[in-house]
Amino acid sequence: MLERCRARALMAIVVLVALTGACADDAPDLSEFFPPPDEEAAEPEPTNTAAQTEAVPPSTEEPELDLSVAPATALAAVQTFFTLVSDERFEEAYRLLTTAVRETTTVEDFAQRYRDIYAAAAITGITYEIPPPPGPNVAGIEVILRYESAFFGTIEERVFTPTRREPNWVVEWSPDLIFAGLGVPGYLITRLPEVPVRGNIYDRNGVPLAAEGEVAVVGVSLDLTPDPEVVIELLVDRLELEEQVVRDLVYQDVPGYYFIPIARLPYDAHPALIAELDQLAAQGILIQRETRRVYPEGTLAAHVVGFMAEVTAEELEEGLALQGYRPGDRVGRDGVEAAFEEALAGKRGGRLTIVGPGGAIVREIAAVAAEPSRDVHLTIDIRIQRIAEFSLDDRDGAVVVMDPRNGEILALASYPRFDPNAFVRGLTEEEFDLYFEDPGQPFVNRPTERLYPPGSTFKVVTLAAGLEAGGYDESSRIDCPAVWTGLGPDVPLLNWKEEDQGRLSPAQALAESCNPVFYEMGAELYNRGEDLLSQFAHGFGFGQSTEVVGLHDEEGVNPGPDWKRINENDFWFVGDNVLMSIGQGFLLATPLQITNAYAALGTNGIVSNPLVVATLRTPAGEVVEEFTSEPIGVLPVSAATLEYLQAATRQVIGTRRGTGWLPFNGSGVLAAGKSGTAEDQGEQEHALFVAYANIPEPSVIATVVLDDGESGADDAGPIVRRLLEQVVLEGLGPSGG
Repeated sequence: MLERCRARALMAIVVLVALTGACADDAPDLSEFFPPPDEEAAEPEPTNTAAQTEAVPPSTEEPELDLSVAPATALAAVQTFFTLVSDERFEEAYRLLTTAVRETTTVEDFAQRYRDIYAAAAITGITYEIPPPPGPNVAGIEVILRYESAFFGTIEERVFTPTRREPNWVVEWSPDLIFAGLGVPGYLITRLPEVPVRGNIYDRNGVPLAAEGEVAVVGVSLDLTPDPEVVIELLVDRLELEEQVVRDLVYQDVPGYYFIPIARLPYDAHPALIAELDQLAAQGILIQRETRRVYPEGTLAAHVVGFMAEVTAEELEEGLALQGYRPGDRVGRDGVEAAFEEALAGKRGGRLTIVGPGGAIVREIAAVAAEPSRDVHLTIDIRIQRIAEFSLDDRDGAVVVMDPRNGEILALASYPRFDPNAFVRGLTEEEFDLYFEDPGQPFVNRPTERLYPPGSTFKVVTLAAGLEAGGYDESSRIDCPAVWTGLGPDVPLLNWKEEDQGRLSPAQALAESCNPVFYEMGAELYNRGEDLLSQFAHGFGFGQSTEVVGLHDEEGVNPGPDWKRINENDFWFVGDNVLMSIGQGFLLATPLQITNAYAALGTNGIVSNPLVVATLRTPAGEVVEEFTSEPIGVLPVSAATLEYLQAATRQVIGTRRGTGWLPFNGSGVLAAGKSGTAEDQGEQEHALFVAYANIPEPSVIATVVLDDGESGADDAGPIVRRLLEQVVLEGLGPSGG
């Protein structure tokens, strides 16, 4: 009877402790109520000696955890549980839960709850700390959790972990052990994003090229529609939509009070159209306004500005989700929109909260303030850009207009073009076919990404190499026959003129673009060093990125002995050098590389990186970062040779026998440059012309490359002339360097 009373008293104490042990600081030590294992009980009690005058407190130190065995103490159970949770071994941690918890929560639900919360909070790792409890066996143990979040940083959370013995020590789990407060039924953790307004993109004069603007969304509410068929007819007629598309949208299986979007009008939709649609509310046709990325200039400068598109699932998995992006969000996909995505988007902020069933916030766990976006101001002058694009008309090709004094690009035109607004409102079937099946590749930014053989525009490099390392000088005279047989009688190479031009100076050869003179130079350079010409080409910037700020550019191909051995598994022959000397063979360059080389040639001989972006600014206009053109190389020529090359390029345009004489005859600009006609390996002929003005202190350089053209002078030359005249004579260009 006495034993039964003692047992009841013991059970009452245990229950009382379990009910009152809500605070770890005053949790009672229950170890005295549990007998030690048999082997420990068999050990003799230590002999009481005089030295043992003070009671020795029970030790709370635990031996090293062995996760493979059942925890021997409450402390070990808590340690094991949070160790497994930290390793995301949720299925193993589940086995340490009380029977009652496991009866109401499946292992799948348990693991998924953790994974969902980790995803919401962008948690990448967990560590924990257990302050020393009163003893190893207590009804509850305080745990300090430290979550590492890719979005919120370190989140410290204190949780109280109830323990039970059934008969092994287990954890009485609830979602409160993840974040305090989650244990209430219906309470969930959620991240409330704070997204900065995306920055705008402006031209050099402050004209907006990309901005957050308001667009009209035309839709239908069936509850307000007397006759859906009338609505369909009106929408098809006014918006020029396909009837079946509208019909499928109108007759969706959705509640009648829903607003069904039918079409997003272009940013520049005529006000009269919007006003007319506003009058159709009685028919159930409604207009809502929403903020969207808009491109006020449409296709103008589209390759420079770029466009936006939705993030992909792969991008979210690879890190964008951790930065606060969600499905449906948009990022820059090309041009400056992509290159300066971080500045334009700003840094997303947000709050990690616990919300109740009604959506009310019951607790804020962590918060990160958003960082504002930046506006991007370009070097592009939209007026010059418009002229450049108009000059191409509908011919595939590229135009570069640049200030050679500071590397600022004033215009960068490419045809075919695309409309970035189409990606905001959604591509029509016709637009999809146009953009993605057009062999002209509208998304290729030809000035920076299309590779062309530079043709005779490369002859300045050969001339530089010949004067510096090929044994030629200003007094040299070289034959310019109609047919050159320097590679042997069986390999005749033709000049572009059918008659013998006599003996020419190097400058005259450049002005008249005499191929045989440059064949001869190419062969002589080969004899003096197989890679000499390639070295000089490298010095002019060929075969390497221009390091343009704001855009992606291709490196091109600067061939030579090493390149051919690696890429063609062959030797570099004299014939390779001869073809390269006139800008043919394996040599490939972008129009921007050609422009940049001539910018250095026409000024101080320093090769610098071009700029498309000038500054990053706050919405208030404060400059936070400024970009300047920096030297990336020096032309491999002496001052005397540089002066001679400048004079030779002036002869191209300024002398009657020069290839640029006819297209520039009578012009009011003083220009120097070079024409070129090249044939690629696909046997497509390209027309090229590059020129800078006004000499002797040029402030603008223009390059035109036409994908199809019979003559650089005849086809591309007049376009370059008009560009230079409008920029220089009409005062459109910048006034200073």
